[in-house]
Amino acid sequence: GQVEGTVLRNGRPAVGARLRLVRTDSGERFGVGMPQQRTDQDGKFRFDRVEAGDYALLVHGDGAHARTVVDRSAISVTANATTEAHRDYSTCSVRGTVRATDGALLDGTLYVLPDASETPADVRRYARENPVFRVTVRGGEFATDDVRAGNCLLLFERSGAEPTTWTRTLVVGENRIDLTP
Repeated sequence: GQVEGTVLRNGRPAVGARLRLVRTDSGERFGVGMPQQRTDQDGKFRFDRVEAGDYALLVHGDGAHARTVVDRSAISVTANATTEAHRDYSTCSVRGTVRATDGALLDGTLYVLPDASETPADVRRYARENPVFRVTVRGGEFATDDVRAGNCLLLFERSGAEPTTWTRTLVVGENRIDLTP
């Protein structure tokens, strides 16, 4: 079969978005043998010669988040037929600071976990199955783009301290967040 469709980001064509199909109804290794595709200037894509079965269509982020899946949808491919898949996801940028209660700027790592409401037991394991955006905090400052908009859990880790979490709603556009663990 074939899979074709469009990808929109914030209502506009996601030009050059990287997509992968991952088989979900077999014991195959994650994404083995399935080529990647990129969207064209209209956000259109096409996968040819796709074996019939169930798949996850993965849309990857840009730049620093190129390995992060920003959108995931389930599709079923039928032999000798075209399956249409149209995705529209929302992203935003996040900038801010992390300060101690005494005002000192803190270094560490900020994880943005879209749609999460509680801290997973193992963030790295959670990230293998869910979108997680990892952001380095240096001199108390952080900035990142192409993060999925919506409700999220922010988790801040730093050496010698327990992780701290906050819940926030990120809106399309720029989000300014100042955090104090």
